[in-house]
Amino acid sequence: MQFKCEKRSLFVAGRRTSVSIEAEFWEGLQEAAKERGWLLRQLVTSIDAERREPSLSSAIRVFVLDYYRDRRQQQTWSACPFLSRRYSTEHLEVRNGARVILKFKEQQ
Repeated sequence: MQFKCEKRSLFVAGRRTSVSIEAEFWEGLQEAAKERGWLLRQLVTSIDAERREPSLSSAIRVFVLDYYRDRRQQQTWSACPFLSRRYSTEHLEVRNGARVILKFKEQQ
């Protein structure tokens, strides 16, 4: 299976840069930006500022992977009716890839 990279130029933190990633990652990145109500360059600037990976392309791939993992976990969590009725989302957090309850105050 071969994936073709697409190269795009963006302004990141006020400077022009080129990013080469697969089309599927561009689509995931666009979806994440749209969900937040951000422009693509705003999201990429945020990823660039927080990255631990050596390249921006790698950081974007990791971000998109985490974005979809988190969405899947949210769907799994909401599918658990007992907990989702008892605890609001403000009581939940993702730690080490799992949802944990932060506060044990039940909803009325």
